[in-house]
Amino acid sequence: MDIDLESELLSLITQLLFETNLDCEHFYSMAASVITQIISLVTTMDLHSQPKPESEIIPLITQTISVFNSMDFDSQLKQLAEFISTFSRKISLGTNSIHSDLSNKLDLELVALCEKIVTIEPEPELMSLIYKIFSVVISLNSNQIKTLVSSMDLDSQPKPESKLMSLITQTISLVSSMDLNSQPELLSKLILVLKSSMDSESITELKSLLPKTLSLEPEPELISFIHQIISCIISKPRNLKDLVCLCPQVQVSFENGKFSASETSMSSNNVKWECLPGNWMTYEFPGEDGSHFRCLGCNGKNHGEYKKAPVEIKHHLHRKHSLQLGSLRENVGITRQCYCCDRYLDSTFYCCLSCDFAMNMACVKKPAVLYIDRERWHEHTLALFPRHASLTCNLCALADASSPIYMCPPCDFVAHLRCINLPRVIRISRHHHRISFTPSFDQEDLFCGVCRKKIDNDYGGYFCIKKGCLYAVHSRCATQGNVWDCKELEGEPDEDIEEVEPFVKISDGIIKHFSHEEHHLRLDDNSYRDYDENKECGACITPIYFGNFYSSMQCDFILHQECANLSLKIYHPIHPHLLTQRYFRRVDESFVCEACFRYCVAGFFYECVKGDCNFRLHVQCAKISEPLVHGSHRHPLFLTSKPKERRVCSVCEDAEHDTFNCIISDCDFALCFKCATLPEKVRYKHDNHTLTLSYGDGTSTMTYWCEVCEEKVDPKRRFYVCDEYCCVTLHIECLLGRDLYMKRGSYYLGEFDEKRSFVAQAIVERKVHIVYLGEKQHDDPEFVTESHHQMLWSLLGSKEDAHESLVYSYRHGFSGFAAKLTKSQAKKIADVPEVVHVIPDSFYKLKTTRTWDYLGLSAANPKNLLNETNMGAQSIIGVIDTGVWPESEVFNDHGIGPVPSHWKGGCESGEAFNSSHCNKKLIGAKYFINGFLSENESFNSTESLDFISPRDLDGHGTHVSTIAGGSYVPNISYKGLAEGTVRGGASRARIAMYKVCWYLDDEDITSCSSADILKAMDEAMHDGVDVLSISLGSDVPMYGETDIRDGITTGAFHAVLKGITVVCAGGNSGPEAQTVTNTAPWIVTVAATTLDRSFATPITLGNNKVILGQAMYTGPEVGFTSLVYPENPGNSNANFSGTCEELSVNSNLTMVGKVVLCFTPSPYSASASSAARSVKKAGGLGVIIARQPGYAIRPCPDDFPCVAVDWELGTDILLYIRSSGLPVVKIKTSRTLIGQPVGTKVATFSSRGPNSIAAAILKPDIAAPGVSILAATTTNTTFNDQGFIMMSGTSMATPAISGVVALLKALHRDWSPAAIRSAIVTTAWRTDPFGEQIFAEGSPRKLADPFDYGGGLVNPEKAAKPGLVYDLGLEDYVLYMCSAGYNESSISQLVGKATICSNPKLSILDFNLPSITIPNLKDEVTLTRTLTNVGPLDSVYRVVVEPPLGFQVTVEPKTLVFNSQTKRVSFKVRISTTHKINTGYYFGSLTWSDSVHNVTIHVSVRTQILQNYYDEN
Repeated sequence: MDIDLESELLSLITQLLFETNLDCEHFYSMAASVITQIISLVTTMDLHSQPKPESEIIPLITQTISVFNSMDFDSQLKQLAEFISTFSRKISLGTNSIHSDLSNKLDLELVALCEKIVTIEPEPELMSLIYKIFSVVISLNSNQIKTLVSSMDLDSQPKPESKLMSLITQTISLVSSMDLNSQPELLSKLILVLKSSMDSESITELKSLLPKTLSLEPEPELISFIHQIISCIISKPRNLKDLVCLCPQVQVSFENGKFSASETSMSSNNVKWECLPGNWMTYEFPGEDGSHFRCLGCNGKNHGEYKKAPVEIKHHLHRKHSLQLGSLRENVGITRQCYCCDRYLDSTFYCCLSCDFAMNMACVKKPAVLYIDRERWHEHTLALFPRHASLTCNLCALADASSPIYMCPPCDFVAHLRCINLPRVIRISRHHHRISFTPSFDQEDLFCGVCRKKIDNDYGGYFCIKKGCLYAVHSRCATQGNVWDCKELEGEPDEDIEEVEPFVKISDGIIKHFSHEEHHLRLDDNSYRDYDENKECGACITPIYFGNFYSSMQCDFILHQECANLSLKIYHPIHPHLLTQRYFRRVDESFVCEACFRYCVAGFFYECVKGDCNFRLHVQCAKISEPLVHGSHRHPLFLTSKPKERRVCSVCEDAEHDTFNCIISDCDFALCFKCATLPEKVRYKHDNHTLTLSYGDGTSTMTYWCEVCEEKVDPKRRFYVCDEYCCVTLHIECLLGRDLYMKRGSYYLGEFDEKRSFVAQAIVERKVHIVYLGEKQHDDPEFVTESHHQMLWSLLGSKEDAHESLVYSYRHGFSGFAAKLTKSQAKKIADVPEVVHVIPDSFYKLKTTRTWDYLGLSAANPKNLLNETNMGAQSIIGVIDTGVWPESEVFNDHGIGPVPSHWKGGCESGEAFNSSHCNKKLIGAKYFINGFLSENESFNSTESLDFISPRDLDGHGTHVSTIAGGSYVPNISYKGLAEGTVRGGASRARIAMYKVCWYLDDEDITSCSSADILKAMDEAMHDGVDVLSISLGSDVPMYGETDIRDGITTGAFHAVLKGITVVCAGGNSGPEAQTVTNTAPWIVTVAATTLDRSFATPITLGNNKVILGQAMYTGPEVGFTSLVYPENPGNSNANFSGTCEELSVNSNLTMVGKVVLCFTPSPYSASASSAARSVKKAGGLGVIIARQPGYAIRPCPDDFPCVAVDWELGTDILLYIRSSGLPVVKIKTSRTLIGQPVGTKVATFSSRGPNSIAAAILKPDIAAPGVSILAATTTNTTFNDQGFIMMSGTSMATPAISGVVALLKALHRDWSPAAIRSAIVTTAWRTDPFGEQIFAEGSPRKLADPFDYGGGLVNPEKAAKPGLVYDLGLEDYVLYMCSAGYNESSISQLVGKATICSNPKLSILDFNLPSITIPNLKDEVTLTRTLTNVGPLDSVYRVVVEPPLGFQVTVEPKTLVFNSQTKRVSFKVRISTTHKINTGYYFGSLTWSDSVHNVTIHVSVRTQILQNYYDEN
């Protein structure tokens, strides 16, 4: 290979690697050109001069080039370019911790892109060739290397041999000769992975091993060679030998306009991988190409071979003190300009902190200029003034010390260096004419046209050249970057802006507008028309509230008359260049307005005509200019801000936008464009009056309610109000929406990948079995998996059969595997000593806006749990469910910071889902289907509705994810009901979805395999989740806690030992007792309650009696209509039935055109749906269902009017029908009722205790709202409204607790899962948030007790500061299992170490739960509890006991004292009974209080004089 060819090849490869600053379109174009050159260059190389036939490499390379040349780059280049761009960005970051979040994100992108690249066609042949080349190189031994090298035609090789080729040869030789057994373990593993086929799992493993291997000490020789090769490639195209290394010694902060030394010290390390050129920051000075660099890895410590820039200098512009080389602290934002030039300071510069003086290095290197001749400004030579002083400049009239000063002492002439080059004639965006510099002004009382301050006539400035125009501007104001385009116009001809009319006038009142040329527009000047909210201006995307408008004569297109007249070309005060008007032509086009920062997806906008400027302005912002007379302030407002100056808006208190400012002295009022563009006057569809924008009253104590969301309006902030007598008030967003420039009803659609075929293969006579091995015995996951393969290999007889049989390897949280086995194979492997259990796979079921405000978690309170934890931003919620719908707005990551550093998971691609669907909110998405497929052989993914990917079909997973950690989405409702803001409990927490539940089309059910669930939990433990939310469960009877057949319980145990709180649904089998599931004491088990919200539906009878039923009816009002109850009048032989399930037996004539009353003993919603279908089919107009109360309300199909009442109200209606000759009824649309008198109840369906596995363990633990919860779903779910739906179940209550746990974990990272559970349970409400008793629905309804709601209704704010907690650790769980009677072998395998239970066994009553439950008290018992102080260090708590009826409870001691030495204190509780018969449970409580914290646990006791006796009486 010729040395020139090699250099050219390296140059082209490097160009590909380092051109990362281009946008995608230009990068693809560049990549295509460079790759074509590479192919052409390699093709010209004389490969026949290389070794043959001894070497397999050259033929393979030749074949690979041929295949590569034949590839269709038009269809594949984009994927390849994406990978190259991402990989180069990863290299450029190095291993610097500053970029760790971005680096982790790039790692995830690379894994996903690798999977894409593998699919490039012709993929099999190309990838096969690459693997063959790699295999040949790896397999060569040292003798073959020598033979290969010696057989080469050295005359054709570079002379002398290039350093790169030499290093590569040495590396290949070293790898081939290495004895892996003698190498460090990490290095051996790395080489084994490199030798394997690089599938996605290998890439993930390589990513994990590489950083650990690179940090080995002492450094292996192979790693040294790799470092040298990478250094050689990176440095080859660069001339590095003349570089000067910068080693700043002081880190500088910029605060309040001044520099100061930062408390953060300069970091450096000895990791040479962080010192590669990719981790350098280079500086280019005029006339030099990257002559200086700063290493971000070591700050110059490891670069002794380069010259060092001096860290301290003397400079002629600052003789008073020396200047130090400093570095600006990361992420400080804008600094200020260099003392010598107009450029902003670089990140490394020279400074004097004592004098607040700073210069860029480029200016430091310039020679001193002591004299300057500028005849255009002054006839004499100007001399440099040698002091850092504040003298008034004759050219700009400013007296500041921000620039060197030149002066003529005899003439008393002073000029700043930066003013000497001021232009003579310019044009600025604030004025229509050109302006020219003048050394002084003749007119008096002139004010600057930019800053609006008075002009000093004795100094220079700019004046309009137009005769008679008195426009004047300060020099500095006129040359600001936001008003001047940097063009000197002296001697240039005046350019007239061609005025183009926006429309062509066809006739009077008829125009043809440029934006809608297909139809003519007609002027509508009817000022008295009714307001129509659906009529929006096509330009400004706001409703037509008032005034004239143009409307299309053939379609719905409308324009305000003002918008139709807008000029096509304008200058705007905040931008120096000409702007031209455009409109959105594509639905996928969007931008952020530069003035108001609103997201714009529709309407007209102005765009800068300059090619490289991306400035865009929505027309609503373009229409307002200065002076602005606004209702928020009594004085006119002006755009006086300097470039990048951000004042705080006096209305919204935001500082991100340009502002209109008051110029009256002592008045600092500022108004941003976002606030200025809100309409002052609006209309509301339900009010005939005009609404006015009120700016609030800081002293107001009035109470207002929003007509839309029915929540309180803050009288101290802005809102719309009717000034007439009706007093209607509305939130701004409730009326206008969150996105002002988005059309009503519009939304975004994501692009789905093409579905791939995935057919499950039938395995005869083999079923999935879970082989559980207990706690893993090795920390290396690969080692654990290999041991699983070995066990299967020994059972099945071959490595191939073992690999084919294995479904999952559980290797992170515990050890075990799922495999397809026959019954005999399962029995055989169960006899292996290491195996704890072998059980067949089982399946689980799903346990299916106002919530957080109801629970007291309002973001409006700056001192509450939400704000203290940044809404859980550092917590990761793992959700094991049906998948996720990533396009839902609840997964937006607006305002969310980098992904937490402890996250190690990723996003798996699949059907209609790829890694790009993940973001900083949805950080993980995986799916597990092998267990499901193995048990459902008929499942065919090609025909199935479900997606073989993390994408959700059912909607359940998306719904529960929303409740736990969904982002804020305002103005959401179900067809107008429950309107408000949807958000999760921890709205900035991250969500990781693990899809384990799959839809069976044939059976119309969703099923979840235990094997898949266990694998999901295993992966979640590895990935770094903080809480697992599992809204799944089985039915009673259940398996014991050490029985692997209860997969959730087993996986949860290992998760809890790793600090992960596991929250599970208690089940939907209530109100029967002993039906609660997921009862293991290490799981947080959740019950469901209602909210203080109902959907009242007025039923008006013909006698004017109004009954409020319950429904989700959003259709039109049913006017007075005949009302019937189907019963035999006594003279008919026809069939009649008033039972809801049997309405179909009635003749159609009985129900046609009528509203039907029916009764049902069933409380389920299916009865209502059945009745509605029968009535609708018969031609009826509605149905009233009298039923047992307590079950969730659901809408009826097709929004058919179906209203539920209880039997008492149903009987009242029946009596009216029987007493009236012509009974009639009217049904109104449902509306939302919030707050009193609607009470909170434990839902009927919520499963009840006591615990059927261990009666002494109180279950459920806690309750949360789970009835009619509005949250996101898939867009194809029945009854969804724009991607949102009402759902009920303990499934919905579970993520509510998960969200609270995420907040607590963010606040208390060191708390154990038991401590978190204790904090939630001991601080829960025993009443509703308003102090009213909580009832439990059932037959009959009763006051709720601990078996209904556990500790009570969750109180998040109190749980954050519980004072004391009942903590648990591994030893406590072992005590529990021993006392519960589990065998020592099972316990030992579960916990991973030998366990011997004490003899006699300890009492299960001593298990340190935040509750006391005694199921079988015969006489008396004494038990122990231990409390840990998590509150103030020095605390004293006193006990308060409410004993259960008929029991005596004494506590010793009665006072607990905590201090710095005593953090854990135990106490004893003695309980005795006075009952003489077997009783049911009685309930009391035990509270420890220090007057601030009340730590309460329930005491539940049952007397059993006759033990183990079933009492049926």
